[in-house]
Amino acid sequence: MTNMAHAPAMSDAAQKIREGAVELKTAVVKQGSESLNQACEQTEAIIKEYPYKSVLIAFGVGALLGAVMFRK
Repeated sequence: MTNMAHAPAMSDAAQKIREGAVELKTAVVKQGSESLNQACEQTEAIIKEYPYKSVLIAFGVGALLGAVMFRK
């Protein structure tokens, strides 16, 4: 019977842990989203500043990846 007496307390503790986990997940997702938006904005600014260089770099990376992926 003593185990039954602790059940509501355990349930409350489990609920608080769940709520904390949800809050943590929300904060991490928000921070990650903000970081991703900043990275996108910085990348866009660099591409606008150096359009030809950006195209050449993208072409070079694509050619390198293609060569690595399709070599026999």
